[in-house]
Order: sequence, then structure tokens, then C-alpha cells
Amino acid sequence: MDKVTASGRRINGYYSAVGWSIGTTFIAALLLQLASSPFEFSKVPIFFRFIFFDDRFVLWLSVAVLGFALLLASRVRIEIVESLLAWIDRSILGISIASFVVFGLGAILFYHRYSLSMDEFSIVYQSKVFAAGKLDGQVSSNLIDRLVAPQFIIEFFGIDRARGLITAVYWPGTSLLMTPFTLLGVPWLLNPFISAITVYCLHRATREATGSPTVASWATLFLIASPVFAVSAASYYAMPSHMLANILYFWVLFRANTLRESGQHHRHLVFLAGVIGGFALVLHNPIPHTAFCAPWLVWIVLRRRDWILPIFVGYLVFALPLGVGWFLHLKTLDAQMPQLENSILARLPQIFVLPSSDLLTIRLLAIFKVMAWAVPGMLVLVFGAWSRRQTPLWLRLLKASFATLFIAYFFISYPQGHGWGYRFIHPAWFILPLLAAFALNHQVGEGEENVTRPHASRRQFFAAAIGLSLCILLPTQIWQVNRFITWYLGQIPNPPSDRKSILFIDPRVGYYSSDFVQNDPFLRDKAWKLIARGPASDLKFASQFLHSPRVAQQGAWGELIVEGE
Repeated sequence: MDKVTASGRRINGYYSAVGWSIGTTFIAALLLQLASSPFEFSKVPIFFRFIFFDDRFVLWLSVAVLGFALLLASRVRIEIVESLLAWIDRSILGISIASFVVFGLGAILFYHRYSLSMDEFSIVYQSKVFAAGKLDGQVSSNLIDRLVAPQFIIEFFGIDRARGLITAVYWPGTSLLMTPFTLLGVPWLLNPFISAITVYCLHRATREATGSPTVASWATLFLIASPVFAVSAASYYAMPSHMLANILYFWVLFRANTLRESGQHHRHLVFLAGVIGGFALVLHNPIPHTAFCAPWLVWIVLRRRDWILPIFVGYLVFALPLGVGWFLHLKTLDAQMPQLENSILARLPQIFVLPSSDLLTIRLLAIFKVMAWAVPGMLVLVFGAWSRRQTPLWLRLLKASFATLFIAYFFISYPQGHGWGYRFIHPAWFILPLLAAFALNHQVGEGEENVTRPHASRRQFFAAAIGLSLCILLPTQIWQVNRFITWYLGQIPNPPSDRKSILFIDPRVGYYSSDFVQNDPFLRDKAWKLIARGPASDLKFASQFLHSPRVAQQGAWGELIVEGE
């Protein structure tokens, strides 16, 4: 009788997981379908354009994928799945190396090695400055207002008109990581490299924390089959670096606590965690890691007081020179904005706010983006793991880190704008595949972990969902990204490669046209992109820098002026 009851529970659990996966995805797609009807594709801000058109389509496709997974589940041989999981555990280093190659090809083939947003370009820009052995880009002072759009001053760049200096205002950690790649002429390889290391580190950290190669391999599958991971790996965003830093932070603190409980020397690892955390703070802004580490620091203060000093000292290693030091350097810019320090302090009440109805709407819509950019059905497993009351300490802290980061952005005024998936939670996104793998494989009691052999159908269903995500959803979203970038770049002409030229761009025309104005920090390239002021003014201005300039092309977007023969 007990066996029959247990079997019935497993079957009910299987159909519950399948039903919730299909049902929640269908409802999300339907809600976006209803909400998107008033919008015109070409006139909406980029966040809504992506979610109401691309992400909505993907959610409908995810419903179909889950339906196919249900049909295929019975045909998936569980022994093959288990062999695959064992192979992943044995071959994780090789898989990570292969993923580096794949992500690098993605950066070339569908991301076009192009910094699509100012968030990305400002990081690339500053890495080029560092590669030149400088702290600031420098140009002729009369070019400043042609190079930096007014809305990007303070937001992305600090300027000194008198000295012709332009500096990215993001904290410099990610740009420093990119600098060696920039010196080699391949800045676009940083995120493929970081993401490949992330694949390895998530597997090993999960294996060590759970004691289960199976859970670690499932987490790896959920990670690499989620389109948000691969697409972000091809971009220039700082978020992949944040994710890797937070994985390392969790892993090192987990190992330190394990050694402590066995009576071994461990404080050097606590210091190392602080060093990692200090660098994470200065990757581009301190909010992602501050929110992530908050539960861990509270736990340390309450339960591991002997760790306070080593972790604090560790944080100072990078936080002082790269955080405080960078802030002091930015203060040296005259900027005429007024002074940068006062501008930043004055803007704090505008950054940290009580959530308005618009902000609440954007943040809640972001949940649909998380669903659209993950393996279909994965969030149902995440919810299953989240709802367990008795889980290990490290897992409770990870859940608290994710919740803290997610909730924090309800009180931060920045809309996402550009970005793939819900960019603001990407620093803690690895927790989702980890929780999904944990829910699929574990029954946990307080103080013990027992890897169970759940009803095979559930594993078969999610194995099918992962395979279909890799074969259908990932190519679809890569196609969407490529389509958008290709269309976006097609708004302006390509400059000639055989002579000097200036492409004057009218920021009032086109879609996010101000973002096209991207240049070398020292204007060492033949082709410049400047802000247009009108045909006559632009031609006169170009004559200061080009010999016998002439208008090669002209349109609503502006003018392409080239140097004469």
C-alpha cells in the first residue's frame, strides 16, 4: 500500500510540474498578448519593444516547446540522460573550453562585435583608454559636444571641456578585465571567456555544495540551455562578470564554512571572499553585489563574528583604490556639469525612490522576461525549491541573495532599456538553474541532504525541455538579436575604409540614434561619428579635420562627409 501511495504521489508530482509549466507559460504569453495590442512596433521604447514583440513570441513558442516535451518525455531514455549527466561531470573543463569557442563565434556572427548600448560602449571605451596607459580619453576641446550627447553626460561619461577629456563614469572593474583583450584587439572575447569560466565554476561550486555530481550537471544543463546566458555571453555587458564574481563569492564562503566546521584553518578564504566581493563592487556599479552579499554579511555579523575583520579587510583591497580612487579621479574633471561630485550626490534621491506605478509595472513585466529567456518550465522547479522550508543554510542564503537583488530594483529608478532577459538580476541569475536542479533531484531535511531518484517521467520531461530549448528557443532568440542589431545598424551608412570620413548623425531622427556616436577615445580611427548640427554647419566643422571635404551621402539620418582625393 505504501508503495502504491508513493508511486501515486510521484505521478501526481510529475503531472503537477508539467501542468504548472505549461499553464504559467501560457498565461504569461496571453497576458503579454493582451497588453501589447495598443503598441506600434516602431514607436515604443526598447524595453517594451523587446518584451511585447520578441519575448511575447518566445513565450508562445515556449508553450509549444513544453507541449512537445510532454509528447517526447516517454521516448527519452532515462539511462541516456544519466549517462549524459555523468559525462558532463567528467568533462566539465572541456565543455567550458568548447563553450568559450561557441560564445566567441556568437559574438562575431550574431552580435556583430558591436556595443549596442551605451552601457556596453562605455565599458569598451574605458578599456581602450586603459590599454593606452591613460585614465581619460582626450580629444580637441571643440569636439566634446559633438562626441557626447547631453543625456549621456554624468549618466555614462564625465567630461572636461577645457582639457578635452572624456571618461566613462562606471566604476572601472569590467573595463580593467577587458583591457588585456583590448590590447590583443579582441575586446569582444571578454564575456565569452568570463561565461566559459562561469560554466565550470557553477558546476564545481554546485557539486561541492550538494555533494552530488548529478545536481551539478543538471544545473549546468539548465544554465547553458537558457538563451539569456548564451546571448549575454556574446555581449559587452558587465553582468556576466558580476555573475561569475558572485558564484566565486558564494563558493569560497561555503568552503570556508565547511573548513571551519571541521576545525581547519579557513580565515584566508574569508579574506579571499572579501577580495572577490570588493572587486565585484567596482565592476561597474556597486548595487548588484551589495544586494547579493547583504544576506551573507548579515549572517557573518550574527553567526560568524570572527570573520568580520578578514572579510572587511578583503573588501578594502579593491574597493579603496578602484572604488574610492576612481570616484576621486572623476572629481578632478571640471565637467562643467556642474561639478561631478555634487551632481552625483544631488541625483541620489532620483536614483533611490519609492516604487511608482510605472516602476512597479516595469519590474513586474520583467518576470515575463525571466520566463522567456530561461529553459521553459524551469521557474516551476525554482518555485518548488524556493517553497521548501527545510533546506541547507547555503541555499537559504542564496535564495535571500536573489530576493534581495530582485526587491532592491523596485526602489531604483533606472528602467532596464536595452538588455537581454531581465538584465538587473543577471548577477544572481545562476541561482535559478541551481535551484531548479536541486528541486529536480533532492529531498532535503534539516541537517541532511538525500539525493533521490524521482519519478523518471519528470526528469525525462525536463531533459526534453532542455533539449528543445537548445534546438528551438536558443536559435530563435539568437535570430531575434541578430535581426534587431542588423536592422539597427542599417539605419546609417557604412563609412568608406580607404579614406578619412565623418558621419554626422542627427539624434532626433531614427531609433536610439544617439547611441551610434561611438568613437575611439583618442580618435585614432579613420572614421568618426559625430552629432549633427545641420548640413552647412557640419560641412564647415568637417573642414577643420578633413582635407577637401565633400558630402558623399545625405539623408534624414545626417550626412557622410569624406576627405577629397
